[in-house]
Amino acid sequence: MKVKTLNKEFELKFNGSVLALLGELGLNPVEFLVVVNNELVHELRVLNGDELVEVIPVVSGG
Repeated sequence: MKVKTLNKEFELKFNGSVLALLGELGLNPVEFLVVVNNELVHELRVLNGDELVEVIPVVSGG
């Protein structure tokens, strides 16, 4: 799968849930949203190797 973050884009061999992927990347799931093939997905969604995964930080403020 291709993984995109704010400053990186890389290929990763991974099969598992979005939550497990965030753990593999060392990211806190409370601080990031995951978009797969241009669709916002739940953290329990199972990923396969043919997808484009974008990891987007949550921004909040006033």
